[in-house]
Amino acid sequence: MRVEQQIRALPIRWRIFAIAGLNTAVVLLLAALIWDGARNLSSAWGTLRQARESGQMLGSPESEMVQLQGLLLRYVNQPQPQLRDEIVRRRTAVLEGLHKQAATDPALAGAVSTLATATDRLVNSLDALHVARGAVAQTYEQEVLTPAKTMRSLYASIESTLPTQDAPIAAPLRK
Repeated sequence: MRVEQQIRALPIRWRIFAIAGLNTAVVLLLAALIWDGARNLSSAWGTLRQARESGQMLGSPESEMVQLQGLLLRYVNQPQPQLRDEIVRRRTAVLEGLHKQAATDPALAGAVSTLATATDRLVNSLDALHVARGAVAQTYEQEVLTPAKTMRSLYASIESTLPTQDAPIAAPLRK
C-alpha cells in the first residue's frame, strides 16, 4: 500500500489531529528559531551599544591627549620645569580617567595599561631628551662656535697686519 492509501484508511478525526499536531510542531520550531534569532540580535545590539559607549568615553580623553601633545611639543622646544609639571599633571589626569573607564569597560583594560606604559616612557624620555639637548648645545658651543670665533679673530689679525689690501693673500683671507 502506498502512503496515501494508508492515510485515507485512518479515520478523519485522527487525520485532523495529525494535521493539528504537525502544525503545532512547525509553530514550535518557528518559535524556537525566532527566539534564538532574537537572543542573538539582542546580544549583538548590546555589544554595539557597549562599543558606542566605549567610543564616546574615548572621545573625552582624545581632546586631553591633543592638549598633552601640544604641551610635549612646547616642552621639546622650550624645556621649562613648570611646563614639565603641567605635562605630568595632565598625563596623570588622562590616565586616571582612562583607568576609571577601563574599570567599567573591560574591553579598554588592555589598551589602557599599554597606553599608561607608553606615556610613562615618553615623559621619562623628556628628561633624557633635555639632557641630550644640553650636551649637544654645550658641545656645539665648545667644539664649533668657540674655535670659529677664535679663527675669525686670527684671520682678522692676519688681515690687519698685511701691508696692502691688494697683497696675494688678502683675497683668500677676506673669504
